[in-house]
Amino acid sequence: MKKIVVGYDGTDSARLAADEAATLAAATGAELHVLTVVIDDPKKHGFDIGLVDERAEEAVEARSSGLQDRAAATASQLTDAYPGVNVVASILSGSPARAIVEHAESINADVIVVGNRRVQGLSRLLGSVAIDVLRDAPCAVYVAKTT
Repeated sequence: MKKIVVGYDGTDSARLAADEAATLAAATGAELHVLTVVIDDPKKHGFDIGLVDERAEEAVEARSSGLQDRAAATASQLTDAYPGVNVVASILSGSPARAIVEHAESINADVIVVGNRRVQGLSRLLGSVAIDVLRDAPCAVYVAKTT
């Protein structure tokens, strides 16, 4: 195993998945890619598109900036906690599942680690991003117990 990808969205569940991915990377000598995907569509942040104005765009920008700061801090913490693991942090934009899958494809990843965060809807076990990653992944998918 040479490359592991994990998504990080600032949640406790994502942090647990990142820790699991780092443990796997340490055990296999793999490089760990921690991806944070910023959704740049104001509608996805709960804003009515008809009401999107400068304030809404500023709020999305502030949220994105905060998420980027947390992602950098998490990558730094993982580097400190797993000294033998090469951690590569990337900030992407767009649909989280699509960005994770496309990044995994582009680096020829061996495995994508996702969490099993419980959500309402079609699946009570995995979140929608995890389901989409499972469906479209170009490699193996490891489901970390995060709940």
